[in-house]
Amino acid sequence: MLLLGITLALLLAGGSSVYADEAATSKRDMSKLTCGEFLEMSAPDAVVTLFWIDGYLSSKNDAPVWDAETFVEHRDKLVKICASEDGKEKFLFEEVEELN
Repeated sequence: MLLLGITLALLLAGGSSVYADEAATSKRDMSKLTCGEFLEMSAPDAVVTLFWIDGYLSSKNDAPVWDAETFVEHRDKLVKICASEDGKEKFLFEEVEELN
């Protein structure tokens, strides 16, 4: 739970405004984001990406419910997969699809 609090604090911190400014002027094709790129993101960018993933999965499951435990489980699984020996070349979105 502490880690979730830290994650939320990072999202709400001043650094997230940099991401918001960048996001307002650019688009990202999430299907082309590699695990390596995800692991190299700044903390605020990674948090925004994780929230996007959570929203995507919630929408896919027709369940507009915030579940902090599932959020953390998904984050941990993705980081473990991406940090594996052959994980950095994988596309993050393909791994997200496997979470369901």
